[in-house]
Amino acid sequence: MLVREVGRGFAVAETDWRETYVARRMSAADALRVLRSGDRVFVSPGCGRNALLVEELRRTVERLWDVEILAGRSLWPSPEPGRPSGHFRQHAFHVGDDLRDAVADGQADYTPVRSSEVPALFASAAMPLDVAIVQVAPPDDTGACNLGISVGLTRAAVDHARFVLAEINPAMPRTNGRTLLPVERVHAFVEGDHPLDEVSPPAIDDVSRRIAEHCERLIPDRATLRLGNNGVAAAIAERLLARGGGEFGWHGEMFTEAAMDLMLAGIVTNAHKTVDRGVSVACRCVGTRRLYDFVRGNLALELRGEDEVSDPARIAAQERMVAVARVEQVDLTGQVADEFTGARFGGGFGARYDFLRGAAASRGGRPIVALPSTSPDGASSNIRMYLDPGAGVVAGRSDVHYVVTEWGAALVHGRSIRDRALALIAIAHPRFRPELFEAAQRNRHLPADLSLPALDLSAYPRHLEQVATLRDGLTVFIRPAHPGDERMVRTFLYGLSERSAYHRFHNDVRRMDESAVRQFVNIDYRDTMSLIAVLGASPESRRMIAIGQYLRCAGGDAAEYAFVTADEYQGRGLASFMLRILIEHARAQGYRRFVGDVLVGNPSMLRVLEKAGVPVHRSFEDGVHLIELDLTKREG
Repeated sequence: MLVREVGRGFAVAETDWRETYVARRMSAADALRVLRSGDRVFVSPGCGRNALLVEELRRTVERLWDVEILAGRSLWPSPEPGRPSGHFRQHAFHVGDDLRDAVADGQADYTPVRSSEVPALFASAAMPLDVAIVQVAPPDDTGACNLGISVGLTRAAVDHARFVLAEINPAMPRTNGRTLLPVERVHAFVEGDHPLDEVSPPAIDDVSRRIAEHCERLIPDRATLRLGNNGVAAAIAERLLARGGGEFGWHGEMFTEAAMDLMLAGIVTNAHKTVDRGVSVACRCVGTRRLYDFVRGNLALELRGEDEVSDPARIAAQERMVAVARVEQVDLTGQVADEFTGARFGGGFGARYDFLRGAAASRGGRPIVALPSTSPDGASSNIRMYLDPGAGVVAGRSDVHYVVTEWGAALVHGRSIRDRALALIAIAHPRFRPELFEAAQRNRHLPADLSLPALDLSAYPRHLEQVATLRDGLTVFIRPAHPGDERMVRTFLYGLSERSAYHRFHNDVRRMDESAVRQFVNIDYRDTMSLIAVLGASPESRRMIAIGQYLRCAGGDAAEYAFVTADEYQGRGLASFMLRILIEHARAQGYRRFVGDVLVGNPSMLRVLEKAGVPVHRSFEDGVHLIELDLTKREG
């Protein structure tokens, strides 16, 4: 048997893997004798706090100096504030709650870096690894251990570390993907047998459910999903389960209990993925024993390294990639921040930035950031004029397409700063909209002639939203207008034929200025009201085809009405449908009469008014029909 010395007391023997395994099997204390002062040690996320090698590591570092420990969470249950530890220093790429105080006190280090970039650091001189500590499933008949539920960064660590120390745990499920670790690559084996750490599914509160409602509407069938592991993600999964069908794919850094439930229900099938068709792809599993049992030997799931799963180019190759990222703050220009507040770091970049960028480049993809509209205590708005000083920007102004709160979804991609500010103020908590509006005007993000009542979407009459099927079977979405519709209204008005524009405005619509366009959307839903009809399932492709409006007249109980429909959609019953909705809304606001005029050359509008279901009073003056509708009565 040929034996080669590799240093620090270890030898590599070219022999049968079983002999190698037995020769390298030892106690945790003996395995960690390889550790030297000044070493950099990677501890796999798959190692629980009760892992034998982790317990021994806590003792071993006390006899050494300046040991750097790369771990995603604190290996000491309660780091001691002010502990003068020259023996070791923890280093994290993501700062969880258990490391936040240690980082703030200078007892631990944080490196802001995207997860997909870390493997390259391990492979280079920038962050070489001396020792990798991992927990694996026992070797199979071919002599390959298995990384189990944690592959992500662990894959790169075992590939590049000088020494690999592996704890063998029969509780670790064997998984598929880039999960194999040959016995020959491991320098010391420590046998253990204890339950894996479990993470309960996240709690879902009312705010998360309301956010999820808006997110779910943005997810098309056959999309590939990245949801994360939080209350919003779990609530989205609930809604997708209730929705049924969908035939979604899964590609994200985490495979969670929610992902498992979607697969079990046949909602996630991966049948239509552009890349990796037929399998869910992730870096690691986060959940309970129920999840670990599900992934054991499951050929429908592959776990791979972060540099592969979170590679923006690979994500972008997936058509209809929808990435939902839970964040902490968004400013009115569209910048997104995570949990960083001033000098106190928390959270990190992780893979979210990569998935947002990848989804943005995906054909039919949608990057979505989701957040509650306020801080947990309700004292401050998470939609801000500017991000907090020191806040860590995890996505720039050009990286996000949608921002979602419990108050709605704002499309910001391709929109001006003014349009973004309007859309984001509209989904802020109503209590904070006035100060955001005033701040935006002070900073000249919004025009001075825009009034705040138009942004009081707490008054938005959502009950008027309806899907109408017209005479020819065309399906149209009808809803009240809001300030975010200004660009769509402008496009609609300038697209009218000269004839249609003249019938509505009695002049050339091409000479309308911004204030004239703004009257259609700068409304309060009481004295001023606009109803629009749009086509298109996705917000990016929606097209406005009609608008109906009323304005309160002097005197109080009457309003002036007006309608205009795009030429190619006239004569299909759309104006009649919208008029009935406006009449019912006006009655609820206390109006008794609708008044208006119709040009002689517009007989189709006369027919619409005559069929309104209310008494009609007509007169004729100077070539114009004066039509009054009595809202106090109904006709069959």
